[in-house]
Amino acid sequence: MKDTLRIWNTPEDFNKILNEKEIPVNVKLSWKMMTDGCGATMNDIILVNSISLR
Repeated sequence: MKDTLRIWNTPEDFNKILNEKEIPVNVKLSWKMMTDGCGATMNDIILVNSISLR
């Protein structure tokens, strides 16, 4: 799947990994759509539960 979604949060330990990689990178995500808060009106914002490199 090659959808483009925007994330509201990124786990701190994954940010460190990204600093060492050339973007874009393939990742595996566990996520859910954002349903409340200031970004809730946008249908393409997700909350990340977990993320790892493929």
